[in-house]
Amino acid sequence: MYICGYSSNGIFLEKTPSTKGVTYLGQKNAIKITGGYINVGLITTTGKAVAWGQNDYGTFGAGNTSTKETIVAYDVNDFKIACYGSIVLKEDGKAYAAGKNSYGQLGIGNTTNTSTLTQISIDTNSKIKYIAPGGDTSAVMTSDGKVYETGYNKKGQLSDGTTTNSNKFKLLLNNDNTEVTDALVMPEKILDSATA
Repeated sequence: MYICGYSSNGIFLEKTPSTKGVTYLGQKNAIKITGGYINVGLITTTGKAVAWGQNDYGTFGAGNTSTKETIVAYDVNDFKIACYGSIVLKEDGKAYAAGKNSYGQLGIGNTTNTSTLTQISIDTNSKIKYIAPGGDTSAVMTSDGKVYETGYNKKGQLSDGTTTNSNKFKLLLNNDNTEVTDALVMPEKILDSATA
């Protein structure tokens, strides 16, 4: 795996960063890579989520704030890091979040920061298929195509007709109050196909 860019918070795994080109970090057996503000995460060929770099608020969910290479979870289908939070999607279709949670953006039923992965709070029996953590608002899509959001809502980001933040994932609605069910998934975003 190679990396380039800002060399702070252990993101180069104690290797000497290059100011020209990329720095080799070693073989990581990654099948998927994610990154936040100053951190990196990946899923290995064996389904293990690993992260390193800025870990304020326990962003990685491993119960600490270490910037060193850290195993986050096993049996992982997807793993994404945002600025100060992350969501892990396990192979069983359940999602877990960790990190900064001042607006309820982790969707775990409260606004307390957490350094351990905590199952998200969502009113559905459907499995989660896609995850999209954000800085202040996060989204997920379930296997039935429905989209849910949580977190900051002062500008109506949660489409629920209010400007009240939410600490639980809420069903995303169209302007006519019908459920968004035909969304497109793009890197780090979930968009309604009617507006994409």
